[in-house]
Amino acid sequence: MALDGFFIKHLISEIKPKITGSRLDKIGQIDDAKWLLSFYRQGTENLVIDLTHQNRLFLVSLTKPHTKPTIDQFTQNFKRFLEGAILEDISQYLTDRVIIFTFKYNDYIFGQKYRKLIIELMGKHANFFIVEDDIILDCFKKMFFETGRQSIPKATFEFFPTTKGELTKNHKVFDVDDLLNFNGVSKKLAQFLTHHQKNVFDIEINPTKNLDNQDFYWFNIFNTSNIKTYTTLSEIQEIDLSNKISKPEKPIIFIENTIHKLMKKLAIIEKQAIDNLSLLDHKIDGDYIYQSGLNLKSYHSSITVFDRTIVLDVTKTLNENAQNFYQTYQKAKRREEHLKNQKIDTLEQLDAFKSFKVFYELASKEDMHDLESDLAQYGYLKDSKAIIRKKQNKPNIITLKFNETTIYIGKNDLQNNFVTHELGHKNDYFFHVKDAPGGHILVKTEFLDEALLRTSAMLAAYFSSLRYSSSIPVDYTQIRNIKKISGQHGSKVIMKNYKTIYIDIDEDKIRQLLHKN
Repeated sequence: MALDGFFIKHLISEIKPKITGSRLDKIGQIDDAKWLLSFYRQGTENLVIDLTHQNRLFLVSLTKPHTKPTIDQFTQNFKRFLEGAILEDISQYLTDRVIIFTFKYNDYIFGQKYRKLIIELMGKHANFFIVEDDIILDCFKKMFFETGRQSIPKATFEFFPTTKGELTKNHKVFDVDDLLNFNGVSKKLAQFLTHHQKNVFDIEINPTKNLDNQDFYWFNIFNTSNIKTYTTLSEIQEIDLSNKISKPEKPIIFIENTIHKLMKKLAIIEKQAIDNLSLLDHKIDGDYIYQSGLNLKSYHSSITVFDRTIVLDVTKTLNENAQNFYQTYQKAKRREEHLKNQKIDTLEQLDAFKSFKVFYELASKEDMHDLESDLAQYGYLKDSKAIIRKKQNKPNIITLKFNETTIYIGKNDLQNNFVTHELGHKNDYFFHVKDAPGGHILVKTEFLDEALLRTSAMLAAYFSSLRYSSSIPVDYTQIRNIKKISGQHGSKVIMKNYKTIYIDIDEDKIRQLLHKN
């Protein structure tokens, strides 16, 4: 997909009449880097903003995607700053991949004010900002540098600096190198204009998808007859998006709700642990009573020993109060151990469900059965036992060929265990993203050359929770150095004698590799 400045230029022209003048009624979070904005005027229009690295798009959706029951801090601020505001305008910065939504709202003190939502769809640097009077109120990706452009709250917003010019209708030179000096011109567009000697301003909009590789553009830029045309640019993006996320919603709802419950449970356990700490001091109170030298059969409302004032039950003797303190201390000691074990168990479950969330995001529709089988042991669906009984003999793993070497990829616990512990031989190589949830990558070879090493590491990074990062650390070693953690659910392993490589994801290479296989 060549999501360049000219694609965005035409997309803005398509969307602008539909939602300008509307109230931003509600903001929901679809996923970690995906949001739903519901606008209302005479009816509701749903705008999807997607900053995930495999999509990076925005569109007016004909359907209303499912949103998460819980939202992150950025989305909370997003709602606070812009919900209820009126969308005044949608514009583009130069002809760059930058969209500016201008909102009007009423401040109780200062009256009518304006805020901007600025979306930058620039590869792995994709970001968006909420800005007022050129000051960043909040931004999705926060980055601080000693000099230059800052992406943090309260910093002055600046657009990415550019030395490129603006292409005009009067431009007569149609050469790739020349055209790439202008904003909004992708390499594919420059090659097409050069080859056909066409002026981009003379080309009519005709949203087209290349069915060979699923790329799409605002007109037929493809050198193939295997294409499909669409009515709008939003429609072609929505079809592409739905193909990627059209999977059952019950698992992710169950996962999100369970994470929410576990977070609440963890907070309660931590509060109880703090409250329990004060009860552990009761042993000192009991000891001090016996060290006080007072008549142990006497009654007191309080006593002071070694500058410590001890409040007592006036209906009990000093001896009875001391014994009560010892009993409370013993209960607190037992409770301390119980709370410690509860916290460990809750953290393990929370870690497991955060992994399930990653596995859901990585899953295709065909992977759902394996994921549901993993979730069944945690009470997913009433007929969870039936899910386990119907489990396939072989999980739905990905099998690739790279230069005659077979690579197996797991995308959830069931698949990971099968790949590593069933298919793996002691001399095969194992890859996994460092210190984060992800798939197990098994490379059926005893020797790694540079190309195979980097490709395998890239696959491990891609099928992980760090897939949207850069310079991603990936650990690798031979299967002989892998050991499953006993007593734990899931697919976690212990590694020894491993090495770490830092890798950036080449999306085109990954897409070609997956498509070819």
